[in-house]
Amino acid sequence: MQEIKPFVSVIIPTFNRSANLSRCLDSLFNQTYPKDRYEIIIVNDGSRDNTENVLREYKKKAPCEFIGITQENQGIAIATNSGISKSKGDIICFTGDDCIPENNWITLLVNGFTDEKIGAVGGKVVSYQVKTQIQQFVEDCGCLDQEKFVKKNTMITGSAAYRRHILTDIQGLDDHMNACIDLDISIKTQLLGYTLKYVPDAIVYHDHPATVKHFFSQQYRNGIGYVRLHRKYGKKYNLAYNTTIYLYKIFVILICYPYTLTVALILKQKSYFVLKPLFEVIKLSGFSMGVIRETLFGEIFKGEPIQTNVNFFQFMDDKPLFSLWQKFRKKIVK
Repeated sequence: MQEIKPFVSVIIPTFNRSANLSRCLDSLFNQTYPKDRYEIIIVNDGSRDNTENVLREYKKKAPCEFIGITQENQGIAIATNSGISKSKGDIICFTGDDCIPENNWITLLVNGFTDEKIGAVGGKVVSYQVKTQIQQFVEDCGCLDQEKFVKKNTMITGSAAYRRHILTDIQGLDDHMNACIDLDISIKTQLLGYTLKYVPDAIVYHDHPATVKHFFSQQYRNGIGYVRLHRKYGKKYNLAYNTTIYLYKIFVILICYPYTLTVALILKQKSYFVLKPLFEVIKLSGFSMGVIRETLFGEIFKGEPIQTNVNFFQFMDDKPLFSLWQKFRKKIVK
C-alpha cells in the first residue's frame, strides 16, 4: 500500500512584488510533490501594484489548491500568521515572493522529517542571478547561508518547513519583531525540545539585494532585530564592547585598504576585488547602526518576554570593554 504523504501548506506573504511573485508561483505549480497533497496560500499584505491581478490569473490555472488573501499592510509577521490561520497542512512550508524553489523543493523538505524530534527542516538559499557586485558579495559572505544558520541552531524562512502543531504551540510569528522573526521561531521550536535539520538539496533561488542602499537597509534592520531578540529572551549585552568590535573591524579594513589597492594594480585584479572590502564595511556599518539605534532609542519589548537562559543562540557578547585589550594583545603577539 502506498504511503499517504502529509498534506503541505506553502505560505507566502507578498508586498508590491507582482513580477517576482509570478516566477515563484510558476515554480510552485511545477513541484514533484503530489498536486492533491499541497496548497499554496498567498497573503497580499496591502500591495499597490499588480498583485491582485496576478492572484486572480494564477488561481484560474493552479494545479493544486490555491488561496489568495488580501489585507491591509500590517507587516510580514501578521501576514504570515493570516496564512497559517487559513491553512490545513500538517507541514507548513515557507519561502519568499522573491524566491524560486526547485521543482523537488517540497518533496525534499517533507522527506527531511525523518524523526519525530525534528521540528523544522531548512533548505539551501542561493543567488538566483548575480547582476551586480553587491549581489555577488551577499552570496560570498554567506548572509543567507542556511547551513551556517542551522549550525548556530537557528533557521531562516527563505527555504524552511515546520510542523504545524509547533507553530500552533508557539502562537505563530511574533508581530513585535520587525526583523529576525524567522530566527525567533526557530529558537522557540528548540525551547519546546525539537531540533532543526538542514537539507542542502532543497534549494531555493533568491533575489539578493541588488543595490548598496538595499543591502545597508537589510543589515540595519537585522541589527534592530538582534537587539529585540536580546530583550525578548532576557539576554544582556554590552553596547560599548560590541560597538568597539565593529569599529575595530572597520578600522582594520580601511587601514589595510591602500594595500588592497596596490595588490589590485599589480595583479590586475577585477573591480570586485577592490570593492569587496568596502562592501564588508557597509555590512558592519549597517548592522552596528541598527544595534546602536535600537539600544539607545528603541522601545521596551512589547510582547511576552521569555525568561530563559538561551545558550544555543549566538547573541552578542556581554563583556566589559577592557576585556578587549586581551584580544588585541593576543593578535599583536601573533
